[in-house]
Amino acid sequence: MLGEPTMKTPPENDFLLAAPGSANLRLRRSTVLRAGLLLALLGPHRRSLAQETTMNTTLAQAQTEFGFNLFAQAIKQDAGRNVFLSPLSIALVLTMVENGAAGATRTAIAQTLALGKLDSPALNQQSAALLSALESHEAKVQLQIANALWSQQGVAIEAEFTNLARQYYRAQAEELNFAQPEAAQTINRWVEQKTNGKIAKIVAPDDLRSALLVLVNAVYFKAAWQRTFDSKATRNRPFHLAAGPQKDLPFMNQTGRFEYLENEAFQAVRLPYANPNLGMYIFLPKPDLATFEQQLNGQTFQKWLTQFASRSGSLALPRFKIEYAIALKKALTILGMGIAFSSKADFRAMSREPAFLYEVIHKSYIDVNEEGTEAAAATGAIMRATAVMQPVPPFQMIVDRPFFIAIRDNTSGALLFMGRIADPTG
Repeated sequence: MLGEPTMKTPPENDFLLAAPGSANLRLRRSTVLRAGLLLALLGPHRRSLAQETTMNTTLAQAQTEFGFNLFAQAIKQDAGRNVFLSPLSIALVLTMVENGAAGATRTAIAQTLALGKLDSPALNQQSAALLSALESHEAKVQLQIANALWSQQGVAIEAEFTNLARQYYRAQAEELNFAQPEAAQTINRWVEQKTNGKIAKIVAPDDLRSALLVLVNAVYFKAAWQRTFDSKATRNRPFHLAAGPQKDLPFMNQTGRFEYLENEAFQAVRLPYANPNLGMYIFLPKPDLATFEQQLNGQTFQKWLTQFASRSGSLALPRFKIEYAIALKKALTILGMGIAFSSKADFRAMSREPAFLYEVIHKSYIDVNEEGTEAAAATGAIMRATAVMQPVPPFQMIVDRPFFIAIRDNTSGALLFMGRIADPTG
């Protein structure tokens, strides 16, 4: 396993590949989040909105389905605890891995990613379009995505695999001598730079001794709310944990008009970021979170998004800060990708050396406060507001028990983050 990363605000995804008989060949993905939200924005070098929306919708729908399938396994694996994933981050790295797979291994990865009839050329094109659509360097919304691929000197990495990574994922590709301590330093410096210093160390020299290939994806996101919470209105109140006890926590308070949805199962509200296409959905179950999670999947989520409507009300939301890590080999195997982790794996399109996927480790961090959110990773979905036909009384939504969140870009439909917040203090 990789050494413990040293980070000021920690999120990362590690994708590890191993050659049969070797310790491990690692494909690593890194992500960072803190106070804000992952938002998908329109960049300056883009196709027309109509063209890009059409292209991205298919991929965003697949990533949303994959994200909820993976989330269902993660909440079983970490029952009752906080779970925070970036479906977009994980899907992007597995998509790059898929370019190196062949035969039954490629089919298994594609099925796990819910790609349907989306073949590899279309997948690469749509991924490139989505990356361009999501990246933003605005003052109040920053979303930066970077990829890099380092191969062991002398190891034959297929040129087509490297070219695809460069062309569609803008990956930097270089050779390193993994036997030298400087190799780890080179990778760590790159990660620290791309995450604005949030992740200072991802690999140790010992991690690279048997590596053939290291694939790193770094995502940095920071965004302000469209309407910030007044810190003077923040008040302490009890938050009721699922296990029974309660904690006295600072709750942010806001009154006004929100995109809102309520039914017999939950209350839900959307909080937009400075770019209103990006927003955080907060679902507060009425019975309990476990019952709500039983009906939570990609289809129901997409259906609910169409039912939000503008409504006056008040919201009390606890500040929360979550660090999360999970090894995804078990979950991905259950979802159908087991062959990629076995000696039967076929990665001939990546390397002439026999190899298999060793582990997929996802680490994430999110910090939500009165100003906004900072985070790393992403995925998608689209929402429209329905008209309010008659006056309704203002709602009151007090998020004082475990809840579910999703951060989504409504332009592309990308689901950037999703999570169960069982304990806001982490």
